[in-house]
Parts: sequence; C-alpha cells; structure tokens
Amino acid sequence: MARWVCINGEVVPGEEARISVFDRGFLHGDAVYEVMPAPGGRPLFWADHVERLWASAARLALPMDPDAETLRAEVDAVCARVGGDVYVRVIVTRGEGLRLDPADAGHANRVIIGQPLTPDPAAAGGYALHTVHLAHASLDAKAKSSNKLPVVLAVAEA
Repeated sequence: MARWVCINGEVVPGEEARISVFDRGFLHGDAVYEVMPAPGGRPLFWADHVERLWASAARLALPMDPDAETLRAEVDAVCARVGGDVYVRVIVTRGEGLRLDPADAGHANRVIIGQPLTPDPAAAGGYALHTVHLAHASLDAKAKSSNKLPVVLAVAEA
C-alpha cells in the first residue's frame, strides 16, 4: 500500500515518517484532526473540513500554523504521491512537551497522512448496531480532538 506522509511541510514515504515520542499529541491526546476522502486526489468538502479543523483548534487554544492555503498545498502534494482516490488525515498537535502545561509546548506539528482510499470490507454486509455501557465524557464534544479512547473502548465492547 502506497502511504505518503507530510510532516511540517516535508513529504516522505509512510515508512520513513517520524515524529517525536515527546509530541503532546502522542503523550496527551493534545491534537486536532480531520479525515476526508479525496477522489481523484481532490479532497471533498475541503472548505468545510478546514473550517472545522480551525474551530476545533480554537476550542483547544491550539495555534494553527500555517495558513489554509499552505495546508491545502501539502494535502495536494500527498495526494499526488499516492495517486488515484486517497484517504487523507490531517493532524495538528501542540508540539513537543512532556508536562501537562500547554505553555511548555514547543512549535506545533502538522501531519498529513495519505493512502489509497479503499472500501470498508464490513460495509458490504452492513453494520450491526450494539448498545454499549460506557460513560462518554468530553470536555467539548464540538472539538474534534485526537482523544478517541471512549470510541475505542465502545468498539471493543461491541
């Protein structure tokens, strides 16, 4: 599978992509993200995804750098490397910092992951619904943060 990744403007093959274990997104879930399909390498509803990404970052007081045009150019570069229909994930973290205080964070990191867009095999037969018994607490449900532990636990329970 041809995976390509852009980290802070540098596009590399997926297997060469590296980010520090001290990144706050990895350590604390201190990150926001967007996922979108890009049929033919063109992200669907780009403006909507960017607006939600910026709104999520604002809710977490996470600085967004660079601007949307630069981010789009990086997404386009990743899509061009993957070719065809692409699954795109854009992640912005607060940067490196071991302590919980956001003021101790370094420069924000942005990661764009691209890989061929393939159908979900489970979708062919339909999905079964399950009621799970986990409490779901969120500081702000409108912020699309990288903390997905409640969802992971719900899927495991189902």
